[in-house]
Amino acid sequence: VSGLDTEQATGIQAFPVPCVGQLQLEGIPAGATVVLQDQAGATVRELRMTSAQLTVIDNLTPGVYVVTTTLDGHIIDRRRILSL
Repeated sequence: VSGLDTEQATGIQAFPVPCVGQLQLEGIPAGATVVLQDQAGATVRELRMTSAQLTVIDNLTPGVYVVTTTLDGHIIDRRRILSL
């Protein structure tokens, strides 16, 4: 995927995929912003990470989401997530 800062994205994990109501994120650098958008592009959640600890996003309704992680104005990770 072009345009991503792959060096910063090393170690970022999103699991399980597909997920059922709960998505876990790990390895996201402190200071990064994580935006979860639905298929229509509407922002469902926006998180400001304070550390690289495990973060859980609860109560996801079934559907396809895009998780975009930015740090210092640059996209460092973007992935599709399926919630069943």
